[in-house]
Amino acid sequence: MNMLLEKKSKIKTSELLILLTWLKGETVLLKKPFKFDFLLSECMMVDNEEINVEDFIDQLMIDLFHMYDKLKKTSKEDLEEKMKETALFNILSKDLVSESMRSLDSFIELYERILMETKFEYPEIRGIQKNIFDSLITTCIMNEEYEKCIELKVKIKEV
Repeated sequence: MNMLLEKKSKIKTSELLILLTWLKGETVLLKKPFKFDFLLSECMMVDNEEINVEDFIDQLMIDLFHMYDKLKKTSKEDLEEKMKETALFNILSKDLVSESMRSLDSFIELYERILMETKFEYPEIRGIQKNIFDSLITTCIMNEEYEKCIELKVKIKEV
């Protein structure tokens, strides 16, 4: 685990696509405006491996938090049940459901990794980050993972 939080100015195009497609899907379902079409377009048009997100990463992570939090609190079994209840499930291949679950895992892992490594500027995302660090510290104490707990305490001071 990297000890210090760093300001993130660039992100891999593939990682940004994961974040943006999950957010786009959520905004379409909720009939909300999607503020990052320009970044999605840039991901599709660029040949380089990374995209500059310096001015957008804080807002993107704030917008994604509600979805992350909801997915994190729902068990995989419940999510699979919800998928099976939809009308589309009967016409979709079963592989698509397992692929969706893998995609969900990669979204959650990516969101958490960015949260664990990045120094943010907006107070709202820093508050989210601090709360997640606090809950991780509690979990580490319960699991007697004291080294990880020390690393998290160092990071929480940087938030």
